[in-house]
Amino acid sequence: MRKAFAGVLIIAVLCMARLCFAVGGTYVADSAITAGDVVIYDTDVAYGVSTTTTANSTAVAGVALDTVASGSDVNVNGYSTKATVNVTGTVTRGQWLVTSTTAGKASGTSANAVGIFGRAITNSGNPGAGQVYATVNVGYFGLAYSAGGEVNTGSNVGAGGVGPFDAKVDVDLQFRNINAASSKITVTHDDPNNEIDIDVVPGQISHQDLNGAGTSTHSEIDTHLGSTSNPHGVTAAQAGAAEDDHAHALDDLTDVTITTPAEGEFIRRGAGGWVNVALIESHISNLLHNAGMVGGIYVNQPNFISDRVDGYVVTYNETSEKLELAEAPGASGGEANTASNLGSGVGVFEQKSLTDLQFNSLTSPGGTLSIAEDDPNNEIEIDIAEGGVGATEIATDGVGADEIAAGAVGTAEIADGGVNIAKQSALRVSDNGGLQVAFNGAFGRDDAASYVVTAGTLDLTDDATNYVFVHSATRAVTFNTTGFPLDAIPLAIVTTASGDISSVSDRRSQFVRTHGKSIKDREEYYTGFLGAGLDDVFSTATSGGGSTIALISGIGGIGRLTCGTASGSYARVALGTDSLKGFSGSKNAILEAWISLASATGVASKSFGFSDAFAATTEYAVFIARSGVDSGNWVCSTKDGTSEQTNTGISSNTWRLLRVEISSSAVKYFIDGSLVATHTTYVPDDPLLCLISNYQLGDPGAAESMDVDALYVAQER
Repeated sequence: MRKAFAGVLIIAVLCMARLCFAVGGTYVADSAITAGDVVIYDTDVAYGVSTTTTANSTAVAGVALDTVASGSDVNVNGYSTKATVNVTGTVTRGQWLVTSTTAGKASGTSANAVGIFGRAITNSGNPGAGQVYATVNVGYFGLAYSAGGEVNTGSNVGAGGVGPFDAKVDVDLQFRNINAASSKITVTHDDPNNEIDIDVVPGQISHQDLNGAGTSTHSEIDTHLGSTSNPHGVTAAQAGAAEDDHAHALDDLTDVTITTPAEGEFIRRGAGGWVNVALIESHISNLLHNAGMVGGIYVNQPNFISDRVDGYVVTYNETSEKLELAEAPGASGGEANTASNLGSGVGVFEQKSLTDLQFNSLTSPGGTLSIAEDDPNNEIEIDIAEGGVGATEIATDGVGADEIAAGAVGTAEIADGGVNIAKQSALRVSDNGGLQVAFNGAFGRDDAASYVVTAGTLDLTDDATNYVFVHSATRAVTFNTTGFPLDAIPLAIVTTASGDISSVSDRRSQFVRTHGKSIKDREEYYTGFLGAGLDDVFSTATSGGGSTIALISGIGGIGRLTCGTASGSYARVALGTDSLKGFSGSKNAILEAWISLASATGVASKSFGFSDAFAATTEYAVFIARSGVDSGNWVCSTKDGTSEQTNTGISSNTWRLLRVEISSSAVKYFIDGSLVATHTTYVPDDPLLCLISNYQLGDPGAAESMDVDALYVAQER
């Protein structure tokens, strides 16, 4: 009996040991299963198990020990200190194991997750490819990590802008940092207030880089304004004032002789002349006239007033016609409040008058700011009124161009007495979230008839430059990723990346420009190349077979200059002639237009800018593009005997907004609104005309075209 009992005890211990290291069972496979696959309980079959493509499943039965076909019995390991598990992806030792979207395969996670059934004790590849050794404990891990707490998500809301939320990685909600893209902006963490402070650094914004800022520096303006020597030589008569030294004594008054006032007296003008009058009666006899304080009265020694009371004030009694000590009106009960201004700048608190705390009002005398009361929210809303700030007023009357936020309100965006196309709503394209843009509707008209463009949305191509425009035939808003068609209405260039919109660049000004605009001390000309022919302000010339100058009809219209194939053939357009130049060296001028090299496949030289002659030139300030030279980029070229050139690195094979600004001291070149070069040597000093030229350099070369639109000229009178 003792031996039999010992044998039973040994068997029981072995069984308990097996339960500790391989708890599981035999099940029915409801799908083909490979040894090492992770299986879940299958409710469709009694005692059934199957693989799953559901990540983080909480129905894990264990790891299969056999390779069997569907319908066969399979042994499943639900608890083990070392089991072989099939995995997908890279799994490292110590990672938790959960089901993946690949049938039968486990995936690794370093963070707490739903559905954990085991933990890797080797890296993937050990014991075999796509396998790890792992501890398996379905009951323990499933209960410990499958419940409790919230399953949080994150998202960005709002129609536009850049959202702070990036992604959720396991249980970690990850947010983007806020970074200053340049030294013009500061981003700091205000830890005590749990705030992120974003501010502009005015000192990092260059005054001279702003459009319309003028040529005078702040130092020159400060020197001029600080001069006390009357630099303009203005006389009193010119200012409308009579010349007078204003030095008069009271004794010079002829109607009475003034004597020095006695204590308690002041000087008063009566019917019979100037007299000395007692100021008050004897019970407040210590109020003295202060001869050194113009028109002033002060209390000389207030502690001599016998009936004084702390907190009383001196008031005038109209009935008794006396100054009396009295309690301040409304001073009984309640608080004796004060107010003060904290920090630097101009304070809003002005003073306390009796019980009234008086504050300064907010105004914008020049109309450069809009100030409005938002009564429901108890707020005062302050914004910049772009239409009230003229570009010519910046840095001269208290608003410095270097104090305007770069990229927020630049001088190029401020309406100079006219209409800024960027502020108009018709056909405006905006970010609508994700890869979608929204556009406003508009009424249109071409040579044929009127039409309506209906507002709507477009889903753009990801990781591309999208060109949004009005189709010339369908009148519908559409887009492509190759460029604006010649006869379409350009609306915007939209860049996309990683499922989101990176930038929206307004291109409506390519076909619309302000008319009737009045700019002080400036003559202007503009053409959109509509109609049957060029305006009579142009001079034209062609040479060589195939050289033509034509207007291309359609929405908006363009001018097209085509040179022939023979070397030396050309097509030229100029404003002014050799005998009547369009620009004098003593006057500033601007030339701007949209330019596209529609068929830039040869070596013809295209130029746009100012020149001293219609043909052979010795002085000029122009953009030049040659497809066979300088990588086909626009080159800035200035010449006065000797030339100065700058390769902009900007391709000429698409529509570009070119602008040349010339003065007696410098030539500035702009592409798409950005300053790309400034030349200060070899600046032309002869009278110049505005020139657009397409000249064939090949022998022979291919016929090439140069398209022009929205040409604008401005010159000082």
